[in-house]
Amino acid sequence: MTIPDAIEKAAEGGYRVYGRDGGETSLSGANNRYSAWIRKDNHAPFIVRVEDTFLDTLFWRALGQTLGWKETKGTKDAPHVVGSDEWLYHWHRFINHIVAGKTPASFFASLPSPVRETVEA
Repeated sequence: MTIPDAIEKAAEGGYRVYGRDGGETSLSGANNRYSAWIRKDNHAPFIVRVEDTFLDTLFWRALGQTLGWKETKGTKDAPHVVGSDEWLYHWHRFINHIVAGKTPASFFASLPSPVRETVEA
């Protein structure tokens, strides 16, 4: 998987970047350094550094949603307690990967790409 693939998959899982005024956006595209978003209300584009995206827990949750990572919720008695969340595990793996001097691109390359379903005619 590439960085653009990961950002696209997170967008499929519901990840969004919002304008300063809270305006909704949709992903226009991404590369290894930036992602481009288009505002839905006025179609104005804006760019976000991927480093900022990698610090956003919503990105990791949405990516996990698309990739089928498991997420456990707290219970009624302890709603703040979170069990084994794969998105958090992978986010920590990402941080450790970077601390070890490796690149974001090599981390995402180590994630399995989701298998795209094909329809045979």
